[in-house]
Amino acid sequence: MSDFVRVTGRFRRVFDLSKQGTTPPASPPRPGWIYLPAAVVGDKAVRRRCRGRLVRIVARDTGVAIHRRLAFGARLRKGDDGTPGEVGLDWDSWIVLHDGGDDEAPLDLEIRPSRSLVAWAGVGHPDPTVHTAAVLGLAGLALGILSIVLALAPLAS
Repeated sequence: MSDFVRVTGRFRRVFDLSKQGTTPPASPPRPGWIYLPAAVVGDKAVRRRCRGRLVRIVARDTGVAIHRRLAFGARLRKGDDGTPGEVGLDWDSWIVLHDGGDDEAPLDLEIRPSRSLVAWAGVGHPDPTVHTAAVLGLAGLALGILSIVLALAPLAS
């Protein structure tokens, strides 16, 4: 991910990643992922290394930040000359980034690699299955450490 430093620009949300024009959308973005145009990072090798990596997305208009997994869509268009590009993002994430503003307006986004330990642990993940698994995993780890401490306590005295 060393080649992927950051992506900035104005983006509008795309509802259907397949672009087939079907209603309802044939391929909506999965919760917990962000899809960027493949043209944003031109080198295919860099895109392959970056896919699935955790990124921090900041809406520069509102200052709100979220963490998502990165993917690229060949059918998404990159914005040219100040026009908004296209981004595939689930509806809940888009609403959070707008922070009460006009949810149809394009957003000025900055996307860079994430360094948040909470996001890496999966506790803040928007997908309920991943969130529950992360919380249960951390609870199990804490209980395991507690049982070792309690087992060693009589030996110390």
